[in-house]
Amino acid sequence: SQAWQHYQDTILHDVNFLNPMVANLLPMSDSDLLLQKFNSGRARFWGVVPKKGMTTTFKKMNVGDIVLFTRKKRVVSRAVVAHIFDNEELAEHLWGRNKSGETWSHMFAVDCPVNLDITYEQLNKAVGFALNFNHQRFNVLKEIQSKIFIEEFIDDRGSIGEVVSKKEFIQIIDGDLDVDTVVK
Repeated sequence: SQAWQHYQDTILHDVNFLNPMVANLLPMSDSDLLLQKFNSGRARFWGVVPKKGMTTTFKKMNVGDIVLFTRKKRVVSRAVVAHIFDNEELAEHLWGRNKSGETWSHMFAVDCPVNLDITYEQLNKAVGFALNFNHQRFNVLKEIQSKIFIEEFIDDRGSIGEVVSKKEFIQIIDGDLDVDTVVK
C-alpha cells in the first residue's frame, strides 16, 4: 500500500534534510528546529492529508507525543514526535500525491522507531474498544486510554503512577500501514 511504502521510505529510513533537494523545500525556521533536534541532519517524517477532520486532529498533536504505526491489524512500532509543521512541497517531494491529487502536508518528524508487535485485539481490549474494532482513520484516544496503553505496552514497570496528559501521547494508525489514529 501507499502508506506502507511511505513508512519504509521515511520512518524506517531517515531523510537527509540538509540535502539541497530537501533543504530548499524547508523554511529556515523548520530547518533550524530540525537541526537542533537531529544534529546529524537526518530525520524521519510522517504526514497527514489536510482534510477537515484530519486537520482538527492533527492540530491536537504536540512535540513529545508518542506515535504508533500499524500494519495488517498490528501495532508495528512507536516513535516520539520531535517537530510538527506544514509543508506541501516537502510532502510532495517525499511521497508524491494520492489518487485525489492531495499530499500529506500536515507533517511531523519523529525519533528512531521502536519495534512493537501488538494486535488490534490486544490494543482494543486494553483501551476498551470492541475487540473487532478496525482502526480506519487518524484519531485521538482519550486520556485514560493513553494512560492504559502506556502502562500495558510501553511501561514494563507496571503503573506509571500519574495521569498522562492529553498532550503526552499520540497514536497513529494508517491505511495498510492501516489508517491513521492519534492517541491523546
